[in-house]
Amino acid sequence: MKIEKVLKCEKLIKDINSAWLEEMVPYYEANGINYRNLEILNLVCENDLLTLNSLATLVGRAATNISADLKKLEKRELIGKEVSTTDKRVVYIKATEEGRRLAKEGKAYFSEILEEVLSEESIDSLLLALENYHGEMKNA
Repeated sequence: MKIEKVLKCEKLIKDINSAWLEEMVPYYEANGINYRNLEILNLVCENDLLTLNSLATLVGRAATNISADLKKLEKRELIGKEVSTTDKRVVYIKATEEGRRLAKEGKAYFSEILEEVLSEESIDSLLLALENYHGEMKNA
């Protein structure tokens, strides 16, 4: 019986992710980005001293798979590269001011949608349930 509940949770999480992705489409289209671009941009904004390999680890993909995304973001001047002062072989990925602005706007857009759909109490309950689920999955 427990496996059925776990499978139901997994399906609900996938359905929720799909629904949120659909809600974000207008933002993606208006800003010429996609989900993975925004995910990468958020990670770059939140983490200093990210290299291609460390970013790939955070995204959960091979470095070669995110290179095209980085080129697109760099071409749009949302990110830049900075060579380490201590080791010239190391290149860090940094968000530009425009990249930080776009990432911040994306979070605000998502928050507005969330607040329109759910009450504060529902958000708190959902957050608690997801935290518990995540904790139990990590300990399994």
